[in-house]
Amino acid sequence: MLILKRMADVYPKAGWPRTDTEWCVLRDGVTVGVIRQIGGGPQAGRWRWGLTVLEPARDWWTGVADSREVAMAAFKAAWERRDAERSKMGNS
Repeated sequence: MLILKRMADVYPKAGWPRTDTEWCVLRDGVTVGVIRQIGGGPQAGRWRWGLTVLEPARDWWTGVADSREVAMAAFKAAWERRDAERSKMGNS
């Protein structure tokens, strides 16, 4: 199961402020991704998401969404796709 926790709560010694704009995605207590609100530029206010596992990245492992909820759903879909591909190859 994927769990969403504030970045500041996952890494308290890093000194991040406790906000609603920086999130870690955890699986079995291990960070497997991040979801962050974009703070500036043409995409300010949108949400960037991405898997952060240690294996060769795929182009569908990251994205930008209009809300945190949409980013969470996109992250979950990417994670499930990753799991399905790893299962086909005999990896867990």
